[in-house]
Amino acid sequence: MGEVQPRHAGASSIVRTGTTGSLLAKELELEITCLASGPLGGDMQIGAKISQSEIDFLIFFWDPLEPQPHDPDIKALLR
Repeated sequence: MGEVQPRHAGASSIVRTGTTGSLLAKELELEITCLASGPLGGDMQIGAKISQSEIDFLIFFWDPLEPQPHDPDIKALLR
């Protein structure tokens, strides 16, 4: 794994939605900003933060074989 550049180390933060983010926070023992669950608007909150340049990149976990009630929101993030 590469090294974090010192000038960026203090400016990095993690933002998460719902259950997956809770699991990551617990397992990684990191401070993570909590947004709403995906189906309750969390996906759209992430999208808003991306459009306002508050998020530099996105790692998105989902099962494409499992139907999602918020599928349009997920597809919007993938664009």
